[in-house]
Amino acid sequence: MIAYLFIDIDDFGDINKKFGFAYGNKVLKRFKSHIRHHFSKEGTVFHFGADSFLVSFKGSYNYDDLIDRVNRFLNHEIVFHANHHTVIKVTSCIGISVEKEHADEFWELVRCADVALRDAKMTGKNIFRIYHRNSDDLSKLRFDIKQNMSRGIAKNEFEMVYQPIVDAKSLEVVGYEALLRWHHKFKEPISTSELIEIAEQSGQMPTLEEWIIKEVFSQAKVLLNNPHIKFISINLSPKGLTCDKLIQLLEDLHNTYKVESSKIIFEHTEGYLIQNFEQGIEQMKALMKLGYRFALDDFGTGYSSLSYMSRLPVSKLKIDRSFINKIETNEKDKMMAKSIIDLAHNLNLKVVVEGVERQSQAELLREMDSDYFQGYLYSKAKCIGDIVI
Repeated sequence: MIAYLFIDIDDFGDINKKFGFAYGNKVLKRFKSHIRHHFSKEGTVFHFGADSFLVSFKGSYNYDDLIDRVNRFLNHEIVFHANHHTVIKVTSCIGISVEKEHADEFWELVRCADVALRDAKMTGKNIFRIYHRNSDDLSKLRFDIKQNMSRGIAKNEFEMVYQPIVDAKSLEVVGYEALLRWHHKFKEPISTSELIEIAEQSGQMPTLEEWIIKEVFSQAKVLLNNPHIKFISINLSPKGLTCDKLIQLLEDLHNTYKVESSKIIFEHTEGYLIQNFEQGIEQMKALMKLGYRFALDDFGTGYSSLSYMSRLPVSKLKIDRSFINKIETNEKDKMMAKSIIDLAHNLNLKVVVEGVERQSQAELLREMDSDYFQGYLYSKAKCIGDIVI
Protein backbone atom coordinates (compact mmCIF):
# COMPACT_ATOMS: atom_id res chain seq x y z
CA MET A 1 0.00 0.00 0.00
CA ILE A 2 1.52 3.32 -1.09
CA ALA A 3 -0.05 6.45 0.37
CA TYR A 4 0.71 10.07 -0.41
CA LEU A 5 0.48 12.44 2.55
CA PHE A 6 0.26 16.17 1.87
CA ILE A 7 1.14 17.89 5.16
CA ASP A 8 0.65 21.62 5.77
CA ILE A 9 1.50 23.57 8.95
CA ASP A 10 -1.49 25.35 10.52
CA ASP A 11 -1.26 29.17 10.59
CA PHE A 12 2.40 29.23 9.57
CA GLY A 13 1.97 32.70 8.07
CA ASP A 14 1.00 34.04 11.51
CA ILE A 15 4.24 32.65 12.97
CA ASN A 16 6.29 34.47 10.32
CA LYS A 17 4.39 37.70 10.86
CA LYS A 18 4.66 37.67 14.63
CA PHE A 19 8.16 36.29 15.18
CA GLY A 20 9.96 36.90 11.88
CA PHE A 21 11.16 34.72 9.01
CA ALA A 22 14.31 33.56 10.81
CA TYR A 23 12.22 32.09 13.59
CA GLY A 24 9.77 30.67 11.04
CA ASN A 25 12.68 28.91 9.33
CA LYS A 26 13.61 27.26 12.64
CA VAL A 27 10.04 26.01 12.96
CA LEU A 28 10.18 24.58 9.42
CA LYS A 29 13.42 22.71 10.10
CA ARG A 30 12.10 21.26 13.34
CA PHE A 31 8.84 20.27 11.69
CA LYS A 32 10.66 18.58 8.81
CA SER A 33 12.68 16.55 11.34
CA HIS A 34 9.41 15.61 13.03
CA ILE A 35 8.03 14.30 9.70
CA ARG A 36 11.20 12.35 8.96
CA HIS A 37 11.16 10.79 12.43
CA HIS A 38 7.68 9.42 11.80
CA PHE A 39 7.73 8.53 8.11
CA SER A 40 11.15 8.52 6.40
CA LYS A 41 12.14 4.96 7.35
CA GLU A 42 9.31 3.65 5.19
CA GLY A 43 8.91 6.49 2.75
CA THR A 44 10.33 9.60 1.12
CA VAL A 45 9.83 13.17 2.37
CA PHE A 46 9.73 16.14 -0.03
CA HIS A 47 9.62 19.81 0.96
CA PHE A 48 6.73 20.91 -1.25
CA GLY A 49 6.22 24.68 -1.06
CA ALA A 50 6.78 27.19 1.74
CA ASP A 51 5.20 25.30 4.64
CA SER A 52 4.00 22.09 2.97
CA PHE A 53 5.55 18.64 2.72
CA LEU A 54 4.74 15.59 0.62
CA VAL A 55 5.40 12.10 1.94
CA SER A 56 5.38 9.01 -0.25
CA PHE A 57 4.71 6.43 2.46
CA LYS A 58 4.95 2.64 2.08
CA GLY A 59 4.80 1.64 5.73
CA SER A 60 1.14 0.62 6.04
CA TYR A 61 -0.63 -2.57 4.99
CA ASN A 62 -4.23 -1.33 5.29
CA TYR A 63 -6.30 1.77 6.03
CA ASP A 64 -6.53 1.10 9.78
CA ASP A 65 -2.76 0.96 10.08
CA LEU A 66 -2.34 4.09 7.95
CA ILE A 67 -4.86 6.04 10.04
CA ASP A 68 -3.14 4.90 13.23
CA ARG A 69 0.24 6.14 11.95
CA VAL A 70 -1.21 9.49 10.90
CA ASN A 71 -2.98 9.98 14.23
CA ARG A 72 0.23 9.22 16.13
CA PHE A 73 1.96 11.90 14.07
CA LEU A 74 -0.77 14.49 14.72
CA ASN A 75 -0.97 13.67 18.44
CA HIS A 76 2.77 14.19 18.96
CA GLU A 77 3.10 17.73 20.29
CA ILE A 78 5.70 20.09 18.81
CA VAL A 79 6.22 22.97 21.23
CA PHE A 80 8.42 26.04 20.76
CA HIS A 81 9.30 28.69 23.32
CA ALA A 82 9.28 31.84 21.21
CA ASN A 83 10.30 33.93 24.22
CA HIS A 84 9.96 33.90 28.00
CA HIS A 85 6.23 34.59 27.79
CA THR A 86 5.08 32.85 24.62
CA VAL A 87 4.78 29.13 23.92
CA ILE A 88 3.81 28.00 20.41
CA LYS A 89 2.23 24.62 19.75
CA VAL A 90 2.72 23.74 16.08
CA THR A 91 -0.03 21.65 14.50
CA SER A 92 -0.75 20.56 10.94
CA CYS A 93 -3.40 19.23 8.59
CA ILE A 94 -2.90 16.23 6.29
CA GLY A 95 -4.52 15.22 3.02
CA ILE A 96 -4.12 11.58 1.96
CA SER A 97 -4.43 9.73 -1.35
CA VAL A 98 -3.73 6.04 -1.97
CA GLU A 99 -2.14 4.57 -5.08
CA LYS A 100 -4.47 2.39 -7.20
CA GLU A 101 -7.39 3.37 -4.97
CA HIS A 102 -7.57 7.02 -6.03
CA ALA A 103 -5.23 7.26 -9.03
CA ASP A 104 -2.27 5.59 -10.74
CA GLU A 105 -0.13 8.52 -11.88
CA PHE A 106 2.12 10.39 -9.44
CA TRP A 107 0.86 13.90 -10.16
CA GLU A 108 -2.76 12.85 -10.05
CA LEU A 109 -2.14 11.27 -6.65
CA VAL A 110 -0.51 14.51 -5.51
CA ARG A 111 -3.56 16.43 -6.74
CA CYS A 112 -5.91 14.10 -4.86
CA ALA A 113 -3.88 14.49 -1.67
CA ASP A 114 -3.98 18.28 -2.12
CA VAL A 115 -7.78 18.24 -2.53
CA ALA A 116 -8.05 16.15 0.66
CA LEU A 117 -5.73 18.60 2.43
CA ARG A 118 -7.98 21.52 1.51
CA ASP A 119 -10.95 19.59 2.91
CA ALA A 120 -9.04 19.08 6.15
CA LYS A 121 -8.12 22.76 6.45
CA MET A 122 -11.71 23.81 5.79
CA THR A 123 -12.79 21.54 8.65
CA GLY A 124 -10.34 22.69 11.31
CA LYS A 125 -6.81 22.23 12.56
CA ASN A 126 -4.60 19.26 13.43
CA ILE A 127 -6.75 16.79 11.48
CA PHE A 128 -6.49 14.63 8.36
CA ARG A 129 -8.80 13.78 5.50
CA ILE A 130 -8.58 10.91 3.01
CA TYR A 131 -9.45 11.81 -0.57
CA HIS A 132 -12.95 11.01 -1.74
CA ARG A 133 -14.27 11.57 -5.23
CA ASN A 134 -16.98 13.81 -3.80
CA SER A 135 -14.14 16.06 -2.64
CA ASP A 136 -13.57 17.14 -6.24
CA ASP A 137 -17.16 18.36 -6.43
CA LEU A 138 -16.71 20.31 -3.20
CA SER A 139 -13.43 21.74 -4.44
CA LYS A 140 -15.09 22.89 -7.66
CA LEU A 141 -17.97 24.39 -5.66
CA ARG A 142 -15.55 26.41 -3.51
CA PHE A 143 -13.75 27.60 -6.63
CA ASP A 144 -17.07 28.70 -8.14
CA ILE A 145 -17.93 30.55 -4.94
CA LYS A 146 -14.64 32.44 -5.02
CA GLN A 147 -15.11 33.35 -8.67
CA ASN A 148 -18.72 34.48 -8.28
CA MET A 149 -18.59 36.34 -4.97
CA SER A 150 -17.69 39.75 -6.43
CA ARG A 151 -20.36 39.31 -9.10
CA GLY A 152 -22.84 38.39 -6.38
CA ILE A 153 -22.18 41.65 -4.55
CA ALA A 154 -22.44 43.70 -7.75
CA LYS A 155 -25.75 42.04 -8.75
CA ASN A 156 -27.34 42.31 -5.27
CA GLU A 157 -27.50 38.55 -4.78
CA PHE A 158 -26.61 38.96 -1.11
CA GLU A 159 -29.15 39.84 1.54
CA MET A 160 -29.06 40.63 5.25
CA VAL A 161 -31.58 38.85 7.46
CA TYR A 162 -32.19 39.47 11.14
CA GLN A 163 -32.78 36.98 13.95
CA PRO A 164 -34.57 38.40 17.00
CA ILE A 165 -32.95 38.35 20.44
CA VAL A 166 -35.48 38.32 23.29
CA ASP A 167 -35.34 39.35 26.92
CA ALA A 168 -35.20 36.12 28.95
CA LYS A 169 -37.81 37.30 31.47
CA SER A 170 -40.34 39.29 29.42
CA LEU A 171 -39.71 37.44 26.11
CA GLU A 172 -39.97 40.82 24.41
CA VAL A 173 -37.76 41.32 21.33
CA VAL A 174 -34.96 43.68 22.38
CA GLY A 175 -32.38 43.18 19.64
CA TYR A 176 -31.42 41.53 16.36
CA GLU A 177 -28.40 39.70 15.01
CA ALA A 178 -27.66 40.56 11.38
CA LEU A 179 -26.89 37.43 9.31
CA LEU A 180 -25.75 37.08 5.71
CA ARG A 181 -27.61 35.12 3.02
CA TRP A 182 -26.60 34.55 -0.61
CA HIS A 183 -29.30 33.87 -3.20
CA HIS A 184 -27.02 31.88 -5.47
CA LYS A 185 -27.58 29.36 -8.26
CA PHE A 186 -25.14 26.70 -7.05
CA LYS A 187 -26.37 23.14 -6.81
CA GLU A 188 -25.15 22.64 -3.26
CA PRO A 189 -26.35 24.79 -0.32
CA ILE A 190 -23.72 27.05 1.23
CA SER A 191 -23.73 27.66 4.96
CA THR A 192 -22.91 31.15 6.20
CA SER A 193 -19.86 29.88 8.11
CA GLU A 194 -18.48 28.18 4.97
CA LEU A 195 -19.17 31.29 2.90
CA ILE A 196 -17.29 33.51 5.36
CA GLU A 197 -14.39 31.06 5.54
CA ILE A 198 -14.06 30.98 1.75
CA ALA A 199 -14.27 34.77 1.60
CA GLU A 200 -11.44 35.05 4.13
CA GLN A 201 -9.25 32.48 2.39
CA SER A 202 -9.72 34.11 -1.01
CA GLY A 203 -9.02 37.63 0.25
CA GLN A 204 -12.56 38.85 -0.52
CA MET A 205 -13.67 39.31 3.07
CA PRO A 206 -12.90 43.07 3.26
CA THR A 207 -15.17 43.77 0.27
CA LEU A 208 -17.93 41.49 1.54
CA GLU A 209 -17.72 42.83 5.08
CA GLU A 210 -17.87 46.45 3.90
CA TRP A 211 -21.06 45.55 2.01
CA ILE A 212 -22.50 43.87 5.13
CA ILE A 213 -21.85 46.87 7.38
CA LYS A 214 -23.22 49.35 4.84
CA GLU A 215 -26.35 47.24 4.32
CA VAL A 216 -27.04 46.93 8.04
CA PHE A 217 -26.61 50.67 8.60
CA SER A 218 -28.94 51.42 5.70
CA GLN A 219 -31.65 49.19 7.25
CA ALA A 220 -30.99 49.94 10.92
CA LYS A 221 -33.39 52.90 11.12
CA VAL A 222 -36.32 50.61 10.28
CA LEU A 223 -35.47 48.20 13.11
CA LEU A 224 -34.62 50.94 15.60
CA ASN A 225 -37.95 52.70 15.02
CA ASN A 226 -39.25 50.24 17.59
CA PRO A 227 -38.41 51.87 20.95
CA HIS A 228 -37.98 48.44 22.58
CA ILE A 229 -35.03 47.52 20.33
CA LYS A 230 -31.83 48.17 22.23
CA PHE A 231 -29.20 46.86 19.80
CA ILE A 232 -28.34 45.32 16.43
CA SER A 233 -25.41 42.88 16.37
CA ILE A 234 -23.02 42.61 13.41
CA ASN A 235 -20.45 39.81 13.15
CA LEU A 236 -16.95 41.13 12.54
CA SER A 237 -14.05 39.11 11.11
CA PRO A 238 -10.49 39.36 12.50
CA LYS A 239 -9.39 41.33 9.45
CA GLY A 240 -12.39 43.61 9.84
CA LEU A 241 -11.56 44.23 13.47
CA THR A 242 -8.00 45.26 12.61
CA CYS A 243 -8.77 47.07 9.35
CA ASP A 244 -7.46 50.65 9.26
CA LYS A 245 -10.43 51.74 7.11
CA LEU A 246 -13.09 50.55 9.57
CA ILE A 247 -13.26 53.70 11.68
CA GLN A 248 -13.55 55.97 8.65
CA LEU A 249 -16.22 53.71 7.16
CA LEU A 250 -18.26 53.84 10.37
CA GLU A 251 -17.91 57.62 10.64
CA ASP A 252 -19.15 58.02 7.05
CA LEU A 253 -22.09 55.69 7.66
CA HIS A 254 -23.00 57.45 10.89
CA ASN A 255 -23.08 60.78 9.07
CA THR A 256 -25.18 59.31 6.26
CA TYR A 257 -27.75 57.27 8.22
CA LYS A 258 -27.64 58.94 11.67
CA VAL A 259 -27.66 55.55 13.43
CA GLU A 260 -26.89 55.87 17.13
CA SER A 261 -23.54 54.15 17.59
CA SER A 262 -24.48 52.75 21.02
CA LYS A 263 -27.17 50.67 19.29
CA ILE A 264 -24.57 48.76 17.22
CA ILE A 265 -22.76 45.80 18.79
CA PHE A 266 -19.93 44.10 16.92
CA GLU A 267 -19.57 40.38 17.62
CA HIS A 268 -16.29 38.50 17.32
CA THR A 269 -15.15 35.04 18.38
CA GLU A 270 -12.37 34.20 20.80
CA GLY A 271 -10.25 32.38 18.23
CA TYR A 272 -10.48 35.19 15.70
CA LEU A 273 -9.49 37.87 18.20
CA ILE A 274 -6.52 35.92 19.57
CA GLN A 275 -4.90 35.95 16.11
CA ASN A 276 -4.25 39.70 16.44
CA PHE A 277 -4.92 40.28 20.12
CA GLU A 278 -3.07 43.52 20.86
CA GLN A 279 -4.06 45.20 17.59
CA GLY A 280 -7.63 44.02 18.03
CA ILE A 281 -7.84 45.43 21.57
CA GLU A 282 -6.60 48.83 20.41
CA GLN A 283 -9.14 48.92 17.58
CA MET A 284 -11.94 47.95 19.97
CA LYS A 285 -10.99 50.77 22.33
CA ALA A 286 -10.94 53.26 19.46
CA LEU A 287 -14.42 52.17 18.36
CA MET A 288 -15.72 52.29 21.92
CA LYS A 289 -14.71 55.95 22.07
CA LEU A 290 -17.12 56.45 19.16
CA GLY A 291 -19.86 54.72 21.17
CA TYR A 292 -19.84 51.23 19.62
CA ARG A 293 -20.00 48.13 21.81
CA PHE A 294 -18.70 44.56 21.53
CA ALA A 295 -19.87 41.03 22.30
CA LEU A 296 -17.84 37.84 22.54
CA ASP A 297 -19.47 35.22 20.31
CA ASP A 298 -19.46 31.39 20.64
CA PHE A 299 -17.94 31.53 24.10
CA GLY A 300 -16.38 28.24 25.19
CA THR A 301 -15.49 26.97 21.72
CA GLY A 302 -12.15 28.81 21.48
CA TYR A 303 -9.51 29.78 24.02
CA SER A 304 -11.79 30.64 26.97
CA SER A 305 -8.81 32.00 28.87
CA LEU A 306 -9.59 34.09 31.94
CA SER A 307 -6.44 36.12 31.32
CA TYR A 308 -7.83 37.12 27.92
CA MET A 309 -11.34 37.60 29.24
CA SER A 310 -10.19 40.12 31.83
CA ARG A 311 -8.73 42.33 29.09
CA LEU A 312 -11.54 42.19 26.56
CA PRO A 313 -13.66 45.37 26.48
CA VAL A 314 -16.92 43.54 25.80
CA SER A 315 -20.40 44.15 27.20
CA LYS A 316 -22.02 40.84 26.22
CA LEU A 317 -21.05 37.19 26.12
CA LYS A 318 -22.83 34.72 23.82
CA ILE A 319 -22.97 31.09 24.93
CA ASP A 320 -22.61 28.65 22.05
CA ARG A 321 -25.51 26.29 21.36
CA SER A 322 -23.27 23.25 21.98
CA PHE A 323 -23.40 23.97 25.73
CA ILE A 324 -27.19 23.79 25.94
CA ASN A 325 -28.11 21.01 23.49
CA LYS A 326 -28.47 18.45 26.30
CA ILE A 327 -28.90 20.80 29.22
CA GLU A 328 -32.12 19.11 30.43
CA THR A 329 -30.56 15.64 30.68
CA ASN A 330 -26.82 16.15 31.14
CA GLU A 331 -25.86 17.41 34.60
CA LYS A 332 -22.35 18.43 33.51
CA ASP A 333 -23.72 20.55 30.67
CA LYS A 334 -26.13 22.17 33.11
CA MET A 335 -23.31 22.96 35.54
CA MET A 336 -21.12 24.31 32.72
CA ALA A 337 -23.85 26.65 31.47
CA LYS A 338 -24.53 27.91 34.99
CA SER A 339 -20.81 28.49 35.59
CA ILE A 340 -20.44 30.51 32.38
CA ILE A 341 -23.47 32.65 33.22
CA ASP A 342 -22.18 33.31 36.75
CA LEU A 343 -18.70 34.13 35.40
CA ALA A 344 -20.15 36.61 32.92
CA HIS A 345 -22.26 38.33 35.56
CA ASN A 346 -19.28 38.56 37.91
CA LEU A 347 -17.49 40.38 35.08
CA ASN A 348 -20.54 42.68 34.62
CA LEU A 349 -21.39 41.15 31.25
CA LYS A 350 -24.85 40.39 29.90
CA VAL A 351 -25.41 36.84 28.63
CA VAL A 352 -27.05 35.87 25.33
CA VAL A 353 -27.79 32.15 24.97
CA GLU A 354 -27.81 30.99 21.33
CA GLY A 355 -29.66 28.03 19.87
CA VAL A 356 -32.63 27.96 22.25
CA GLU A 357 -35.10 25.58 20.56
CA ARG A 358 -37.12 24.00 23.39
CA GLN A 359 -39.29 25.46 26.14
CA SER A 360 -37.58 23.16 28.66
CA GLN A 361 -34.20 24.69 27.75
CA ALA A 362 -35.55 28.20 28.19
CA GLU A 363 -37.03 27.43 31.60
CA LEU A 364 -33.74 26.04 32.92
CA LEU A 365 -31.72 28.92 31.48
CA ARG A 366 -34.15 31.44 32.96
CA GLU A 367 -33.63 29.83 36.38
CA MET A 368 -29.88 30.30 35.83
CA ASP A 369 -30.51 34.04 35.38
CA SER A 370 -29.75 34.29 31.64
CA ASP A 371 -30.31 37.77 30.23
CA TYR A 372 -31.25 37.10 26.59
CA PHE A 373 -32.36 34.19 24.40
CA GLN A 374 -31.84 33.66 20.67
CA GLY A 375 -33.10 30.66 18.72
CA TYR A 376 -35.81 28.95 16.70
CA LEU A 377 -38.08 28.70 19.75
CA TYR A 378 -38.73 32.40 19.27
CA SER A 379 -38.00 33.08 15.62
CA LYS A 380 -35.88 32.22 12.62
CA ALA A 381 -33.98 35.00 10.89
CA LYS A 382 -36.22 37.24 8.76
CA CYS A 383 -35.63 39.66 5.93
CA ILE A 384 -36.24 43.32 6.73
CA GLY A 385 -39.56 43.35 4.87
CA ASP A 386 -41.03 40.55 7.03
CA ILE A 387 -40.25 42.17 10.38
CA VAL A 388 -43.27 43.80 11.97
CA ILE A 389 -42.29 46.98 13.78
